[in-house]
Amino acid sequence: MAASTTTNGKAASVDTVSFNALDSATGALANASWTATTALPDKRGFAASVTADAFNSLVAGNGNLYVLGGLDGTGAATNTVYYAESGAAGW
Repeated sequence: MAASTTTNGKAASVDTVSFNALDSATGALANASWTATTALPDKRGFAASVTADAFNSLVAGNGNLYVLGGLDGTGAATNTVYYAESGAAGW
């Protein structure tokens, strides 16, 4: 492992989004590789994410994916919330 020169977490910020399916019988990942989909509007690092669907919330349909806060592309803290509807972004 190479030594990191990151001092404020900025290098950890990314805008890439990937998804994978779960095997309903085992709970394990269904595919050996992840599938890339629509990128976030801006880079985020150390953000939280959550899915909301009819099982765990009042969201109708197949659900939404939310990305909450974290560090932006400059390394500054942000309170921005991004969301995508299932299927709309390719997942």
